[in-house]
Amino acid sequence: MVRPLRVECEDAYYHVMNRGRGRQYIFNGSRFYQLFLEGCAQAYQRFGLEIHAYCLNKDSYHMLVKTPRGNLSRAMRHINGVYTQRYNELKKSDGSLFRGRYKSTLIEADTQLLKVSRYIHQLPLLQKKPAVNHLIDYTWSSYPAFLNKASKPAWLVTDNIKEALVVRHPVPAYKRYIERGLDEETEFFYAKNIWPAIRGSEDFVKMIKENVKAYGKKTKKPRDKNLVTIKTIVSTVAKYFGCTNKTITIVKRGRTNKNIARWLAMKLSQDLSGETLQAIAAHFNVNSYSSVSRTISQLTLEMKENSEVMQNYDSLCSALSTG
Repeated sequence: MVRPLRVECEDAYYHVMNRGRGRQYIFNGSRFYQLFLEGCAQAYQRFGLEIHAYCLNKDSYHMLVKTPRGNLSRAMRHINGVYTQRYNELKKSDGSLFRGRYKSTLIEADTQLLKVSRYIHQLPLLQKKPAVNHLIDYTWSSYPAFLNKASKPAWLVTDNIKEALVVRHPVPAYKRYIERGLDEETEFFYAKNIWPAIRGSEDFVKMIKENVKAYGKKTKKPRDKNLVTIKTIVSTVAKYFGCTNKTITIVKRGRTNKNIARWLAMKLSQDLSGETLQAIAAHFNVNSYSSVSRTISQLTLEMKENSEVMQNYDSLCSALSTG
């Protein structure tokens, strides 16, 4: 089966969603919802992912996001992966949680931003059995924050959608917009249950497809100024653990204790540098990128079993992201 086209662009808006495997619940209470939102906060901090609207249902999630760095796949892989890991920890289960890769549609902001946000915020009422009688009462949606009825997380961006209304008082205007219900075009679009790679005007779709044809699935772009070099990552990790750079970059042969500093530096390089696994392998003096993958897998297990390692990772991510 051919995988759907993935289009990744800088400063692009996407509607992304995923649901549980076999339509199982992916959220089993407030702690699960909170863990997912923590993953969203991490994706904002580490990958610059902006979330402009979201709704978490028991068996699925929907988000309207923007990718200033053109790295949707990397950010969503983090959100899905971290949440699956923590879900399994809480449920004492194992294996995949979602039915597969997330779905995504790149949207034209000028024509679709408001429509997609309305669809996402309407979701609690669009189910066969509505989750609430009034949308403002649904806790696990960004809608209450839009109406200033709930605190707005630092990673939630509401201004772009409000500004798209072009009114002096956007909060009551957005409330009226949502309460009007879905427009016919949006209702028809989602009724088909088919997610095209791109949604917008004919000119917009044509422009994106031409870019994809010319440059591949990722549009051509200069190196992201927000990315961190592997050299900086290694130096920061070495300083954090009080060791030398060589301790991290040089392979020690024979039986040794776990080199957590080296493992963390590899994973941080994968998450924050934008470099390929081959480039990371070369920097850490290993012969194959598969060695990097195995090391990162080892670290993932260690993080699952040792909360201190997870805390070290979060602290280093924060230092590198803000430095």
